[in-house]
Amino acid sequence: MFSKFSTFLTLVLGIGVLGCVDENELEPGLEPVSKTSIDFVDKDLFIESAGDSLPLGISLDQMPTTDGQVSIQLGGTARYGLDYTTNPSAEDGVIELPILKGKQFYEVAVYRSSTLDTTDRQVSLTLLNPSEAFQLGTEKVSNMHLVKSLSEEPNNSEGAEVNFADSFVHLVEGEDYLIELTIEGSVEHTVPLTISIVTDGRVYGTHFTTSPASVLGEIDLEVNPGMESVFFSFNSINDRLSLGTFEILFQINDLNDDLTVGNNPTLTVKIEEDDVVSNELHSIAELRAKFEEHGDQFWLGDDYFIKGVITSGSNVQDDKIAYIQDSTGGIFLRFSSERMVTLGDHVQLNLKGATGALINGQKGMMDVNDLVGIKIAEKVYVQPETITFEDLHSGLYQGKKVRIDNVFFPQANGVRTFEGSWAISNDHSGATVTTYSGAEFSGVVLPNGTLSIIGIVGDWGRILPQTYAQDIRR
Repeated sequence: MFSKFSTFLTLVLGIGVLGCVDENELEPGLEPVSKTSIDFVDKDLFIESAGDSLPLGISLDQMPTTDGQVSIQLGGTARYGLDYTTNPSAEDGVIELPILKGKQFYEVAVYRSSTLDTTDRQVSLTLLNPSEAFQLGTEKVSNMHLVKSLSEEPNNSEGAEVNFADSFVHLVEGEDYLIELTIEGSVEHTVPLTISIVTDGRVYGTHFTTSPASVLGEIDLEVNPGMESVFFSFNSINDRLSLGTFEILFQINDLNDDLTVGNNPTLTVKIEEDDVVSNELHSIAELRAKFEEHGDQFWLGDDYFIKGVITSGSNVQDDKIAYIQDSTGGIFLRFSSERMVTLGDHVQLNLKGATGALINGQKGMMDVNDLVGIKIAEKVYVQPETITFEDLHSGLYQGKKVRIDNVFFPQANGVRTFEGSWAISNDHSGATVTTYSGAEFSGVVLPNGTLSIIGIVGDWGRILPQTYAQDIRR
């Protein structure tokens, strides 16, 4: 009995002795692992000049053996993005700084903005949320002071005032002008300046342009510190349209406390029309009469103005040919290069230098150099004159737009198209309708049945329709 009790007592005492081993006497390799501390190097730093920067040091008390991260919370009276920025950049007021294995020292650059600020401001930086293997040291807050240096004088400016240098400018169509706005005083930072455009119906891009370009009737400019003037250019376009003199108003939009509108907030630009219709106009009947006076060929050495409506489109032999008609007659024109007038243009043309000649039996003017002329109107429709086949063959309607009713295409078979020359008839008489390959309806199948044909009386008395929808009528 006593022997068993002694054995039990010995076991209890042994366990107690083992339980009392000093924790400082652990076997090698079992020591507790201490965390790496993170501290700011400096408590306070100062940036005195606008546009300067300083590095903010961050140190670890030992070389890290693993990667990690620590957050830096930004605070204070300085405004991020306005008064200063950082690298690495902050998001929602926090910089996430990665910690790399084997790297013990780090820097965060603080950049002061270039805007002059006479108010002292402070950036407060606080270390937060280190990774598991790291801990915050005693220097976990640093302050970056943005202060005014002694070399920076206060800006006592009460803002600047903007005015147009001129209130009225008179230009001739096609002239350009550099428009100046004067700045009295100085702005502390870049200020937007918007100019509105008011017209009397003239179209931007057609009758005038500006640089910078206008967007939705407004020109956007900028006024920078130290500027005494700001400019934009006005460009009037010689549109070759006789639309008369017009005016354009430029107006300074409402601004703000930094930039105010002075006593000359508007500029009127008057554009004098230079596309003046000549008073010395000749009718097309007069022009055609010259063939009787001078024979089959003559040359116009002086100004010779005619006015009429272009009646031809794409159904002509080539892109240098057009037909023009006024109330007295029509005539064939061949320009010296590709025509620039289109169907429906009401124009004045100068035939100086052109030659009158008979072309395939029709009277025409060759080598017309006035490619554009002066455009009086656009999309003018000339009513055709209804005639008979007998009238057509008389030669009195050469170059004019005519209409012949109750005719048909004898050769229409549901396959043949307009391209080429085809007879039309009314069972008693007939004529020829010609369509060139360049006409927009050249591939349309010839219609069956009775219809009306509208077209220009061209060479050899052939009828030249110009648009299918208007000139082929059932």
